[in-house]
Amino acid sequence: MKKTFYLFITLSISLFITSCNSDDDSKPEIDNAIQIIGLWEIDKQFLNGDILPFSDDCHAIETTEFKTDKSFFSVELDPIQGECVEAEPSKGTWSISNSKLTLNYTQTGSIIQNDTYIFEILELTSSSLKIKTVSTDIDGDEQNDEFELQYVK
Repeated sequence: MKKTFYLFITLSISLFITSCNSDDDSKPEIDNAIQIIGLWEIDKQFLNGDILPFSDDCHAIETTEFKTDKSFFSVELDPIQGECVEAEPSKGTWSISNSKLTLNYTQTGSIIQNDTYIFEILELTSSSLKIKTVSTDIDGDEQNDEFELQYVK
């Protein structure tokens, strides 16, 4: 009986020690839906891995705001007589699943539309957002292009 008791205690302790491990090495998963909330200013754009210059200084300062109610609002600027003038905004809803950001445009300017764009999230921190899509032919070479946008908060 005494031997059985010690065997039981030894097995219990062994089981306890091997079942406990340190979680210090595992980092908590970042909640992308929280990180994306806020006002983002476009910083850079890339086409097939190369920096794509903005067509003008106004496009280089456009913003997109992601709101907690899952809506977004993009301010687009047009150069008119040497000044950046706010054009009609684009808006819609957004969602994140895994590493995909889906933008459902309900309005672009005065045009009501239902366009959906899906982007791969390459980077998302509290101050940096980088997204990519494989798009239609942008550069005229009759092949789909990778288009990346980089934003800062």
